[in-house]
Amino acid sequence: MKKYISILCMLATVMLTACSNDDDVVEKTVMDYTMFQGQWFSEDNNTYLNLGYTAFNGVVYIQLETSLVEGEILNGTWKFYPANNMIRMTIHYDNAKFTENRDFKVLMVNGSSMKLLDTELNAEYIYHKVVETRSMMLGEDYDISISNFNATSYLALSPEVAAVSGGGRVKTHDEGTAYVKATSGATSYFVRIDVGSRIDSYYNELLNMTIDEVKERYGIPDFEGPSDTPNMVISYTTNISDRKLNYIHYRYDAETRQVTQIQTIYVTPEDYEAGVIDLQNKYYDVLSDGSIYGEYEWVLNNDYYIQPFVNGDYHVILYYNYSYQNAHGYF
Repeated sequence: MKKYISILCMLATVMLTACSNDDDVVEKTVMDYTMFQGQWFSEDNNTYLNLGYTAFNGVVYIQLETSLVEGEILNGTWKFYPANNMIRMTIHYDNAKFTENRDFKVLMVNGSSMKLLDTELNAEYIYHKVVETRSMMLGEDYDISISNFNATSYLALSPEVAAVSGGGRVKTHDEGTAYVKATSGATSYFVRIDVGSRIDSYYNELLNMTIDEVKERYGIPDFEGPSDTPNMVISYTTNISDRKLNYIHYRYDAETRQVTQIQTIYVTPEDYEAGVIDLQNKYYDVLSDGSIYGEYEWVLNNDYYIQPFVNGDYHVILYYNYSYQNAHGYF
């Protein structure tokens, strides 16, 4: 009889354990989802995660943006299984028109970092919290300041887009997206830098900046001197922030100090063509190859016009402050 009772107890224990395991694998509402919420970046696979929570049947909606494939946006959902620390991610690839399920085991998550194990590839990825996303123009700089965190070192992952000094001062050099890693001891955070279009940057300077503000942004010019009255001129050649250019030439009104013209000369024909495509996408209604100035017609509105042209080995995009120069009789 004792043996029979022992067997029954063992069976009951097994059944309870099985029920418990079955209950564990049932999809559950996300627990403590705030630990995952926000922006994360991984140096390991160069992937940016933007995790947001929507209380809909325990589903967490997520958008992943990766710089590995230009323009690729991944949309999908992920669900957290608290019993075994698993994330199941269903990703829809917009450009490829298919979906896939991927399982990641959450090895660790805290306020600053998260470690995921890709169970299919058996690969671990560490993500760090992105504490700030900042939009900047070319040539701008600023000092990183993270609340309640005193970083001892900084690292720019894409210094060709945005570089950083040892003290955390960021300087932009090219349009695009860059990440800066701020570290103190074993803790690291990331700052995301989105550098605006080159075209937007220069026409913004043209319409809104004085020559003194230009000097404050770019430093001492390589050349400064009078030109045809009433315009003055400064030029940057060696001391230049924009690494796609080998020459920037500013004209300005000597009396008001307002910038009236910016001439940009590109380092390579490929860089110039990329600039023209950007210009075409943003401002041109109709393209023409019949311009006397070169391959493209200039674009004109009430505030400015922008004229791309090729003159021998020089590939130039020229910006005019149309409203200012027209009002002051410069044409």
